[in-house]
Amino acid sequence: MAVSRKDPLPAASAWQLEFVRLIAFPVSPPFFINQQWWQEVGSQRGEQSEDFASTRKKHFRDDRGTLQGVLLALTVDLERVVWEARSPDVVDASGNFPTIGPYREKVDWFVELLSPWLTTSCPPRSACLLCKTASTCRQCERGVSGSGRSPSNCKSRAEPK
Repeated sequence: MAVSRKDPLPAASAWQLEFVRLIAFPVSPPFFINQQWWQEVGSQRGEQSEDFASTRKKHFRDDRGTLQGVLLALTVDLERVVWEARSPDVVDASGNFPTIGPYREKVDWFVELLSPWLTTSCPPRSACLLCKTASTCRQCERGVSGSGRSPSNCKSRAEPK
């Protein structure tokens, strides 16, 4: 069944990035307790995070900290390596999710940041890049998720007849 839209989705330049995630499945098990991948990636930019934290368990490691205003997280387990960039802020009182910047600009930043790591530190057997975007509804100035759905109290939402 075809669904028609009254208003087209906003132009690509209007979309903001909520988060971007790279999931890599390395050729050999990625869990190296002594690896310093997060610090190596951060040092490429000439920065070190003031709020860096590392959590280690038997078969799991989670490193995270703020880099250039973005929360960068690295999770490593026996099967996969997950890098994620998101806002260090939380959802505000009106339910709007924080974003990290323009979609294309921040995805390019993330890819550029992790490309050296992918090619030298942990070449994957396969990988997946995921993004969640948001835009502002023209009528109510509230967020619209990457799926194009407006919030339930959005003025532009069609009312049931």
